[in-house]
Amino acid sequence: MIARFVCLALLVYHAARSDGIPDLERAHSGEDLARYISSMTTNDSALIVVLRGLDSTNSITITPYTIAIPVREIYGTIVEARFSDKLGSEFYKSGKKYGVREICAYQDAKGEVWRFHIGIFDERQYRLMKGLLKQRIHHENDRG
Repeated sequence: MIARFVCLALLVYHAARSDGIPDLERAHSGEDLARYISSMTTNDSALIVVLRGLDSTNSITITPYTIAIPVREIYGTIVEARFSDKLGSEFYKSGKKYGVREICAYQDAKGEVWRFHIGIFDERQYRLMKGLLKQRIHHENDRG
């Protein structure tokens, strides 16, 4: 049973990578990270990768940041940026302050600056994000 799950997970991972989904491990600068986040906010085939990223316990070191960034915070930022209108009013509790790990940005070919605040999310927020992604993935699978 576990072996089947591992094989299925590897197949999904490789299938997702073959669909042109960028790899976070290739981000080596703040600009690379901002480009990665931007590309993931518009990539419909990346939802399973984003969902998996929300459970990651790994961190990534990006130049020039002095502290490693938890991978789940990067994926949480992707979900928040892409689905802020769908997460609902309970995502950010009124009166509570939410931290920012780092800020990354890049300028596109049109001269527009894209800036992302890598958020520090709590477990409740991660549950909301995962629930939304699972719902979206299930909806996409029903349509396909």
